[in-house]
Amino acid sequence: MQDGLQRQQALGGQGFQPGTRPAVSLYRDVAERWHYRGDSERAEAVASRAQVLWLQITRLDQALSVGDGVIRMRNQIPGEDGDALNAALEHRASLPKAHEASGP
Repeated sequence: MQDGLQRQQALGGQGFQPGTRPAVSLYRDVAERWHYRGDSERAEAVASRAQVLWLQITRLDQALSVGDGVIRMRNQIPGEDGDALNAALEHRASLPKAHEASGP
């Protein structure tokens, strides 16, 4: 199982454009699996990658839809002192405001 997770994580960087819904979702899924297996160090590393990719999404509809999954992941893997969860919550809350500020 561990080899499968490592392969899936390695493949995450291939075949997906950075900052796209499939890339974020793949990393999020792998992070949650590492978390469930009790490997908090790997879970945090992959969760951080998922969050960075999420921050790169420029389309509001995609960022919002993927954001819910990132928030769910960060509830389980909140980062040191909950900083990563708080950053994810702040980014999610800023998305509609940024869209309104940019205009039609």
